[in-house]
Amino acid sequence: MPRRIVELTDDRTIAYAETGSGPDLVAIHGTLMCLEDLWLGPVPALAEHFRVVAVDRPGHGFSVRPRGRAADVWDQAARIREAVRRLGLHKPVILGHSFGGAVALAYGMLHPEEIAGIVAVAPICFPEPRLE
Repeated sequence: MPRRIVELTDDRTIAYAETGSGPDLVAIHGTLMCLEDLWLGPVPALAEHFRVVAVDRPGHGFSVRPRGRAADVWDQAARIREAVRRLGLHKPVILGHSFGGAVALAYGMLHPEEIAGIVAVAPICFPEPRLE
């Protein structure tokens, strides 16, 4: 699973890996994880039906987020959207696990017309005191 890098604005990047064919699906990992965790989980099964693009969230894995820059769900959703657009993905399904589920929901709230749907797997989506 070779990672590739999408250069974004503001000295940021999104690292990603892709597999499969079919409609586009973007997979977003949870807290203290990286895209390999999804690769070891649902990605192989999803790749039988979708072109899966698994991403490292900003500041995780090999995605660069300069220290001191925004890292909330809204900013992460905006950066992943920027990568989706640069990769030329068309109306992807956005799948997020754990904290990635909150990012997926933020993406859908900001740009519902640009996606085919959201799948939130065990999402963190209600305010509660947590390390994240």
